[in-house]
Amino acid sequence: MNIKTTWDWKTHQPMIHLMMLRFNPEFVMELGVGFNSTPLFLDYYPKQFICIENDKEWLDKIVDSFPFCSNYSARFHPVSTLNEPIDSGTKPSKLSDEKKREIATYYIDVKREVQEEKGFPKLLFVDNYTCLRAVAISMLGTCFDIVIYHDCQLEGIAWYGYYFGNQFDEYDFYILKTSSSWTGCYISKKLPCEEQELREMIQPYIQRFCTENNLKLETVWLEKQKR
Repeated sequence: MNIKTTWDWKTHQPMIHLMMLRFNPEFVMELGVGFNSTPLFLDYYPKQFICIENDKEWLDKIVDSFPFCSNYSARFHPVSTLNEPIDSGTKPSKLSDEKKREIATYYIDVKREVQEEKGFPKLLFVDNYTCLRAVAISMLGTCFDIVIYHDCQLEGIAWYGYYFGNQFDEYDFYILKTSSSWTGCYISKKLPCEEQELREMIQPYIQRFCTENNLKLETVWLEKQKR
C-alpha cells in the first residue's frame, strides 16, 4: 500500500487523543494500521493492544517503524484472492456472498476473543478496508465501550455502508467535523462524561491539528448528535 498522506487522512487524530486521555482504555483494538493512528495508541501505553490489517506489506511497514510491546499483537487479515481481488477501495456491494460469509466468520471469532478480555474500558478504532468497516462495527461494536470510526461524513455513510439502526441506542454519539473527512465516536452511557468536558478537553488537540496542517480553527469542531 502506497499512500500519499494529506491532512484529511488524519482528521481522526484529535478524537483519538481525546478518548485515550479521557478514558484511558485498557484494551484497544485498531482495524487498519497507519502512521497517523497506530503511534498515537502506542504513545498512551494501553495494557492490551491488538491491531489488524488487510495489507501485509503495509502491516510490516508499520510494525517495523514503531516499537510493539511483547503483549501487543499485530495481525494480518487476508481478504483478497486471485479469484476475488479486494483492496482498500472495494465497496461492500462488490463482495461475493461467499466472501461476505468468510468475513462474518472472521469477525465472529474476533468477537469471542474481545468478550473474553477483562480490560476496561475497551476501545475499537476502525479505519480499515472500505468493504469491511460497516460489518466490523456492526459485529464488534457493542463489545466495546468506545467505538471510533473514520469517514462518517454524509458521502462516507453511503460509501462505507454506515447504517447501524438502533444498535447503539445505549451510546452517546459524537462527530469530529472538518471541511473534509469526519470522525464518528460512540461512547457507552456506562462511561460518565459530559459534553462540555469533552469539548474542552479536545480543544488543544484540535488547535494543534489545525496549526500543523495550516487549517483555520473554526473549520474543525466536536459535535454531539441527537439520537
